[in-house]
Amino acid sequence: MTIVLWHTSDWHVNNKLGVRIPYMEMDKQDETRSSPGQRFLWRSLLDQQEIVKSKAEQYKAEVWVVFGGDMCELDIKDRTIAKHTSNTKTIEEMTVNTMAPVLKIARHIFMCAGTEAHVGQSQTSEDRIAKDIKAELVPGTKKQRLAHQWLIDVEGKKFLIQHHGKLGKLPWTRANALNQKATRLMLQWGRNLPDVFIQAHNHVYATADKAYPIMVIAAPGMCLPTEHEYRMDADSAKIGGLYFVCQQGKILEWDAMLYQPDGLKLWSK
Repeated sequence: MTIVLWHTSDWHVNNKLGVRIPYMEMDKQDETRSSPGQRFLWRSLLDQQEIVKSKAEQYKAEVWVVFGGDMCELDIKDRTIAKHTSNTKTIEEMTVNTMAPVLKIARHIFMCAGTEAHVGQSQTSEDRIAKDIKAELVPGTKKQRLAHQWLIDVEGKKFLIQHHGKLGKLPWTRANALNQKATRLMLQWGRNLPDVFIQAHNHVYATADKAYPIMVIAAPGMCLPTEHEYRMDADSAKIGGLYFVCQQGKILEWDAMLYQPDGLKLWSK
C-alpha cells in the first residue's frame, strides 16, 4: 500500500487572520463572510487538497491527515485578538466546517493538541472536535483522540509529530533549534530513532541540516501574519502544509506546499 500523509496546522479558525469557510451562520441569527485575506487562505487550502488528491491518484494511495494543533481560536487569555465570536459551540462548528475539504479525502485522521492560550485546556474544544471528525484513538486509550505527541507508522516510516517546538526568528538562526532537536532525538531514541519529526506552532517552514539521520521539520501554518510578528520584526509567516508519499519503508517524495499573499505595495504620486 502507498500512503500520502498530509500535515496541516495552525489554522486558528475564529481568529480574523486565520483560515475559515467563506460564509458562516453564527449565533444569535448573525452571519459572517470571510475577508479577502481569509479567502486567500481558503483558496490555498483547496489547492493543497487538489495537490494531495492528485498525488493519491498518481500513486493509487490512501490519504492520511495530521491536524498539527491550534486548529481553532478561543483566546483563553482574553487578549486583543480580533475574533468572529466568543461562542464556543459556534467556534467548534466553524472549525469542523472549515475542515471539510480535508476530511473529504482523508482515510485516517490524527489530531495534535495545541496551545492552551489559544484553544483552551485539553479535553474541551479540541477534544470535542477530534471526536466529531472521528480522529484516530490514541494507542493504549479507549476514548482519547487528542495527543500532545503522535508516533505514526506510515508504511514503514515512523513519524513523530507534535505541536510545540522552538525555532529561530531569523533565517540564519532558524535551523539552530531544529539541529538541536535532531541531536536530542538521537540521544533520546537511540536505535529506535523515528524517520521524521514534525513540529508546528511557529507558523514558519524550516528544516534541520540534511546530515542528521532524522528529518526534522518546522511546519508552515494557515494564518496571516499577526500583530505579534510585526512587533517582533519577525519574517513573514509561511503559509501552507506538507505532504509525504510513503511506500514500503521509503519516502518516495515529499514537499512543502507554500503560498505567498500579496506583499507590500508601492505608493507613488
